[in-house]
Amino acid sequence: MLKELLNALLREINSEKLLPLPQNFYDTTLSYIHSLKLRISNEVGELQRKIWEEEIVLLEKTLSIVKSVRARKIMLEVMEGRPLEKLPPEEEVYYHDLRRALDHAKLEYAKTEVGIEEASPQEEGKVLLLLKRGLDVAFAERLGLPKLEAEDVIFINKRIGKVLIDLGIADEISAR
Repeated sequence: MLKELLNALLREINSEKLLPLPQNFYDTTLSYIHSLKLRISNEVGELQRKIWEEEIVLLEKTLSIVKSVRARKIMLEVMEGRPLEKLPPEEEVYYHDLRRALDHAKLEYAKTEVGIEEASPQEEGKVLLLLKRGLDVAFAERLGLPKLEAEDVIFINKRIGKVLIDLGIADEISAR
């Protein structure tokens, strides 16, 4: 098991992309660690007990590093707006929670920005924007826009355009 765990760690460190893991990767590793702990409590040989204790420490540290490296990669993928598929169940939950939190933060930011803009004098005019990535339905509705995809070009008022630019969702093409 230690060999498989180290191989997974080395592959993850040597790649910029998130690499696929077997669906039962974490479950298998944790089950093996648990079985070693049971053996330690039942084993009478001191030398074997010491060997298994050291193996458990190595396995737990390596697994922690694998989780950390993969969590960072998942976070970067979520921030870039790229969908991930075929993640182990533990990472799938993390991925969906992170996406939900980021979407919520974007909505709250948009509400704050729109609220601040409404309190200040209205910016007159329109702006032409090129979207870097698509808008999800809830976010688009909040801003009063239709569902938009990456590479769409829209002509909207400057206030909403500023929100999209500030969020890194769009680039300004021109303003009037």
